[in-house]
Parts: sequence; structure tokens; C-alpha cells
Amino acid sequence: MKMKRVITLLSLFLLLGGAASAINPDVGFKKANSRVDRYIDGIFSQLRYQRGMKRMKAETFRRAYYGYLNLVEHGKVSNRRYLTVCDFSLSSNTKRLWLIDTRTKKVVINTLVAHGQRTGEEYAKYFSNISESHQSSMGFFITKQTYSGHNGYSMRMAGMDGRWNSNAYSRDIVMHGADYVSHAYARANKRLGRSWGCPSVARNMAAPIIDRIKNGSVLFIYHPTRNYLRTSFWLNNRIGRLPRNANSVIASNVGAKKVKDKQSKKIKEAEDFLEEEEPAEVAPQPVDVITEYKDPEAIQAAEKDENMTVTKVAVAKEDITPDMKAKAQKKKKVVRKIMKIKVLKNKDSKTDSDK
Repeated sequence: MKMKRVITLLSLFLLLGGAASAINPDVGFKKANSRVDRYIDGIFSQLRYQRGMKRMKAETFRRAYYGYLNLVEHGKVSNRRYLTVCDFSLSSNTKRLWLIDTRTKKVVINTLVAHGQRTGEEYAKYFSNISESHQSSMGFFITKQTYSGHNGYSMRMAGMDGRWNSNAYSRDIVMHGADYVSHAYARANKRLGRSWGCPSVARNMAAPIIDRIKNGSVLFIYHPTRNYLRTSFWLNNRIGRLPRNANSVIASNVGAKKVKDKQSKKIKEAEDFLEEEEPAEVAPQPVDVITEYKDPEAIQAAEKDENMTVTKVAVAKEDITPDMKAKAQKKKKVVRKIMKIKVLKNKDSKTDSDK
């Protein structure tokens, strides 16, 4: 009887658990993803760029590294050291390829990369997985062997993103060097040259990139196409485990964020304090100096009169008369400002009027 009661309670518990999961599905997945996101943000904050390099967008890196971790976990990556990211949401005239050393967190290379002829002009807009389309394919690739062909030193690539790039190998979508990939070509044509769908780089950059990433590393061609972002297995599959250094990366990023927030708070407090102070009046900057405006005797008399105050007021350039400028030039060789003298009654007299 007691055993029967336990079984009944256990069944009820499982039933309620199933109902709860139907209302709020995969809560564990969300928690796991939160930790993965914090880890990836920590890696992003550790990236070291060399002088003159363009910085990658955080969102681009998050997606690239998430897919990289997924591919590593599924045993698809034999060359884990390097991750190559091509951001095809950017202008082809900018350095939109980054080669990252995942061990040192150093961006080794940042350079130009071309897209397909029918993918777009300056910007990539249309993608395909069909042979002879002359369009680029988006998504995750695994690099393969190298060879020398009519485009010189080249590297094959295998698409890992199903219908988005599965035909890359049979389409001969490869990385190679090309003369049309250069800043000079972009300036002359208002866009970079285009390939038949290959991520082409400059001639002198082909070997330095290919020799590092060949034979089993991850290459990611990013574009914010909603359907792709929603359906890509590597961007949506749960990551089961993170590298051993995950806790230290997350902790260091949290610490760095706290320091940054504290500094930002101090800067804001200082700015608020300065805003509370009355701003200093900025004196007008006329062109010449008028030492006399009215009868000098009248001015001298006004200066001696205890009930009068003599002040100088800036005169706009268009209000300067030839006589005023002539007197100014006669008095001074170097003329810097234009001023006139205004005679005012003392404040004690209640009314102010010009003399």
C-alpha cells in the first residue's frame, strides 16, 4: 500500500513537471546559454588588436564564437587554434576579415575580402548554395587542403550549415588571392572586385592566411539574414560544456566590468558637478580695436564723472564704419578686435542711456 502511494505521488510529480516545462520550456537551456554568453563576452573583451586594425562588432563575434564552440564540441574541428570571421554585413571596401588566434586572443590579420559577383555590388545582399550562381554562401565552413590552381595558392572549404552552404566543396568555393582585392581597386571602382562566390583576399595575403587556417579550422561568413540566424544548427544548438578556463574568463570579465562601471560613474559625477557651476561668459571675438568712438573729450569727461561708467562693447563686423576702422588703424599697427566705447549712467541713477 505504501509503495503504491509512492508511485502515485511520483507519477503526479512527473505530470506536474511536464506541465511546467510545457509552460516554460527548456529553462535549463536558457541558464546554460546565459553562462555561455558571459564566457563569449569575456573572450571578446580579451581580444587584442594591432594598430590600424578595424574592430569587430560584438554581435558578429558572439555568433562566430558560439558556432566555433559548437563545432569543437561535435568533433568537427581539428585545427582549433584559429578562427576566421568574414562580416559580409559590412562594405566590401573595409577590412572585414579577421583571423583570430584563440590561444593568445590576438587578432593576427585584419584585411579585405571579396564576395560573389551576383551577391551584390559594394554590399553583400544575395546568397546561394547553388552551383554556377556566382553568389557567396553564408555560414560555417571547415577549411580543407591546399592546392595551386589558375588563381594560384588556394584552399578548399567544406560547408557545415546544411542548405546554406553544403555544396561549397563541389562548387569549388575556395579561398584564393586576387588582383581585384585591393584598396586601389576599391578607390577606382567605388567597390572591391568580386569573385564567383569565393572569399577572395589580396594576392599578398593569401599565403599568410591559408598557411595558418588550412586543414580543419573554422571559417565563418556572417550576414544578419534572419532566416539563417533562426535555422542554423550551430547558432541554435545548446553547448554542453565550455573550456576549462571558462570560470576564470567569466570572473575576470565581471571584475573588469565593475572597474569600468566605477570609472564611468566617477566621470559622470564629475560632469554633473561641472554642469552645476555657472558657465563662464564667452567674450565676443571681433576683428579690430577701436580706441575712440565718440568725441575724445566727451569720453574723458565721462571717465572723470563719478556718476558715469565707461564700458567697452563689441561691434559686429558689418556695423563697422570706415571712420571707425581708419581711427583704429591709425592708433595701432596690429588690429585684433573691433570695440566701441559706450557711455552709461551709473546704476544708482535707475535709468541707462547711451551718450
